[in-house]
Amino acid sequence: MNLATEFHPVPVPKFKSKKSTYTPALRDRIKERDQYCQSCGAPGDEVHHVIPRGRFYRKWYTFDDVNDERNLMYLCWRCHHRATTDNTELERLIRLQEKQFGNLRREF
Repeated sequence: MNLATEFHPVPVPKFKSKKSTYTPALRDRIKERDQYCQSCGAPGDEVHHVIPRGRFYRKWYTFDDVNDERNLMYLCWRCHHRATTDNTELERLIRLQEKQFGNLRREF
């Protein structure tokens, strides 16, 4: 008798999860579009979600999917780290992206 499965069975999901829209092809398009770090101009390393995935609420933004190309930018690892740890830097990157693509946030 296996007590782990006998008394704590693994729940079976009742629905299938949606397939992510963040694909290798999308990542490649962002790298080709931006070509270098959009913050400091150094060679880029990582694609960054301007509006973080954990803070994305569809009603607040002008796009429906967190993986929309307007919400992605190419950054070097230093700037990416800064963007994820410094809210002032994150706000600066949002304004930078809004200059290029128009408002990302809805007006209320």
